[in-house]
Amino acid sequence: MTRLLVLLVFLAGAALAAPTNNLTLTWDWTDNSTNGIVYRGTASGMYTTNFPVMGTNVFSDCVPLSATYYYAVTAVNMFGDQSVYSSELMVQRIKPTPPVLQKYTVTLK
Repeated sequence: MTRLLVLLVFLAGAALAAPTNNLTLTWDWTDNSTNGIVYRGTASGMYTTNFPVMGTNVFSDCVPLSATYYYAVTAVNMFGDQSVYSSELMVQRIKPTPPVLQKYTVTLK
């Protein structure tokens, strides 16, 4: 059975408004696996999309504004055996709150 060790996520802070990939997942394999499957869904434990990854431990995705995605990764060994899901990662991309302008009145005497 193949296992995963670590699942990390990086959100590009300043680039969140850009329509490009703004999420990067990386992980470490525990048994020299180099292939896996990244799963994504909009509800916890309900993955509706999967992305095979071959020869890498990095995956990039674009998370739209106001979206919540759940990710998990499985490893696949050279015989095609798939591991159990990694720990689930929830990613929310919230729209930033605009700054509040303060209005001041100054009276000159």
